[in-house]
Parts: sequence; structure tokens; C-alpha cells
Amino acid sequence: MKSFKDNKDRAYQLAVNTATLKRVKGLLDADLLDLDKTFIRLIADPIFLCDVLYCLVKPQCDEKGITDESFGEALAGDVIEQAKLVLVEEIRNFFPNPKQRDAVDVAMRKGNLMVDTMRDRGVKMLEAMDMEAEVDKVIAALGNSSTDSPE
Repeated sequence: MKSFKDNKDRAYQLAVNTATLKRVKGLLDADLLDLDKTFIRLIADPIFLCDVLYCLVKPQCDEKGITDESFGEALAGDVIEQAKLVLVEEIRNFFPNPKQRDAVDVAMRKGNLMVDTMRDRGVKMLEAMDMEAEVDKVIAALGNSSTDSPE
């Protein structure tokens, strides 16, 4: 069992076992062992990741009086990345078969590559953007809204 801390320095013990997997399935309708869909979403979607983390540590949060919202408020930046790494290691260690553990490693590498590629593509699109044309589009979309205000 591994642990992670939130931005308020609260520690959580993270365990992936049959009970916690059932809790995630029941609360989010997500199968953490599905390497094709759910696992890749964990890597690419930080909000989904935080929802999964909350489900996994919900009994600890209930005991400490930490709501879903306050849990989420304390997760940002490097803390999310650290928690993701801990979760991936726990998922990997859940599998009894070494080939299944290897598949988690491959899914993690491919998922990170996908996220990096999407980010790089987005940066290229922004860099190639014609700012003058974009400003003209915004002005056209706004129309004469500034003249429609009451006197």
C-alpha cells in the first residue's frame, strides 16, 4: 500500500484491491483494470483521476470529514502527478501475472506518449494561429453588443 499527500499536506493510504475496485465501479461506473479505456483516461484526464482517487480513499475522507469538493480543492499541480504515479503502481501490483503487469507498463508509456502528442499538437496549433484573424472573429461574434446596453 502506497500513500500520497494533497496540497494541504494530508496523507492518504492508497490501495487497489477487490473492495476498492468495486467501490470505483459502483461510484463512477469505471473499471480500473480496463487498460484500453479507463486506464488511458486516468492518464489523460486529471479530473477523472481525482474522482477515482477520491473513490479509492473515500473511507479515509469520511473519517476525516473531507468532502469530495474539499478533496478536489486540495489536488492540483505536482500533487496530481505524484498521486497518479502511486495509483498506477498500485494497479500494476494488483495483477498476479507478470504479463499483466507488463501490460500496465505499456499502457502507461503509450498513455503518456498520447498526452504528450496531444499537448504538442495543441502548442503547434496555437503558435500557427493568426492572431489578427482570431481577433476579427471575436469582434464579429460580439457584434454591436457594446451599443445594446441601456442608457
